[in-house]
Amino acid sequence: MIVFPNNFYFITNILIISWSSFLLLFFFGPIQYPYSSEIFYLNLIFFIGFYFGYFFYSLLPKKIIVKNKNENNENSLIIKATLLFSLLYLILVIYDSLIAGNVLEYGITVAREMMYYEGRRGSVIGMLNILLGGMPIIGITILIVLKKEEIGNYFYLLLGSSILGIFSYFLSGGRNFFVISLFVLFFVYLLQNKNRQKTNLLKKIKTKYKILIAILILLSISYVLYLFIERAELRGITVYDTAMNLERDFGVKVTLSPFQNEFLSLIYYIFVMLVFYITHSLSLLSEYFYINYEQLLGGVNTFPLFTMFIDKIFETSFYQEAMNKLLLNGIYLSLLGRVYLDFSFFGVFMVSFFLGIILNYTLSRARYSDGILIKLVSATMCATILLMPMYNILAGTAISIILSIFIIYFTKVFFLRKNDVQR
Repeated sequence: MIVFPNNFYFITNILIISWSSFLLLFFFGPIQYPYSSEIFYLNLIFFIGFYFGYFFYSLLPKKIIVKNKNENNENSLIIKATLLFSLLYLILVIYDSLIAGNVLEYGITVAREMMYYEGRRGSVIGMLNILLGGMPIIGITILIVLKKEEIGNYFYLLLGSSILGIFSYFLSGGRNFFVISLFVLFFVYLLQNKNRQKTNLLKKIKTKYKILIAILILLSISYVLYLFIERAELRGITVYDTAMNLERDFGVKVTLSPFQNEFLSLIYYIFVMLVFYITHSLSLLSEYFYINYEQLLGGVNTFPLFTMFIDKIFETSFYQEAMNKLLLNGIYLSLLGRVYLDFSFFGVFMVSFFLGIILNYTLSRARYSDGILIKLVSATMCATILLMPMYNILAGTAISIILSIFIIYFTKVFFLRKNDVQR
């Protein structure tokens, strides 16, 4: 267990690990990219804005955190609401994937392509799946933060629905959602109070169950990698062909496999695709500097889920019009890249400034309190900056988690006020 002395070192270590790992793969991996020097200034602006925000919050007067007298009642409401919405989410996913999507008949990859083709992703059920997608993560957070006796009779129902919910992400092709949820929950664990770590559920899990959990996670990550093979097979080509097509489609140079063995070469080219998947954001963003791109998307690319909701409610087409302006639709451009395309360099500074404030605030609350929701918000923000160089989880996963948190929070507030009125 890594112990960080305060928020500054905790945040800085995340950024160092994130960027050093990313740049190591970017410059020394099996793929050679074209690179624009403006990317350096983009990242420099982010770090300046981020730490400006961090220190700005540090200078603000702080309130002493007092233990909430209604904490047990609030936790009980959070547990019940999370369990209810987690079960609802499972029902919706089962209907949307197994019944409407015929996942068992077509397989996950084919069913996922059909989902986009048929427009079910933007249907009412699709929107509800996005709204409730964070419920299983909230459930696991409760299991990490609270002791078994605090959860009470709902323990096994919450455990079962949360685990099934996490693995149900695969049914709708949510590979990213599954992997990102692991990062988020890892940060929840790191943010757990020391005085509760000796008594909460994680410390009481038997070694054999910890080994089982580790095996399940490894198998799941292996399945994520297998989907690269399945997608290539769906297109009628090999993984080798897919890797070689990177040169044609994206203007990169791929180093050929050094192995003669067919299986090892297969593993190597899966690794190539994975490295490309992780690192191509800076290269593709460079293309926008080459063409002197003008920022006209107005936030659609940074926070697409909100725009999709607006389009669905008001029958507009802001999202599709914005996506048509991209050089390559559906390709990841990292958090900084998406913000730049929407708001230019000034927007990158402002977003990073507010991200520094938010992260410092949530960490200050989460590390010294037992609040379930604030821990999850803080962990989600930590995962956001960890994955920032390669992927913008604010475009999907993080927003889904935060929307689920809002649903739980307002449900809790509604019933607390209702109980107060009745008294």
